[in-house]
Amino acid sequence: MAESAKPVVEFTIEDNTIKMISKVSFFNQVINIKLDGEYQQSFEGTEMNCNSKWENNKLITEANPIDGKGKTQKFQRERVNDELVQTMWVGDVVCVRTFKPTD
Repeated sequence: MAESAKPVVEFTIEDNTIKMISKVSFFNQVINIKLDGEYQQSFEGTEMNCNSKWENNKLITEANPIDGKGKTQKFQRERVNDELVQTMWVGDVVCVRTFKPTD
């Protein structure tokens, strides 16, 4: 089911916080990204200490498990032409996902 999902991602920016809302037919996820400061966020039930920054026109987030369980995650989001390209690293696994604009 997940591989056939076509999520819609919406962004809003207010002050130093980026709100990213991912909407899929079977669930919605809201991520509040605070730039240039540490904050906590839950990723699939794991509480993480996160730090996000703009670097070379990319939004980069590093997330470390609070309780020491799980693996460090890194997200890189960038605009390439009209698309959003999200690259995620967890351990030795790399995932690249491309989001296209909706009409």
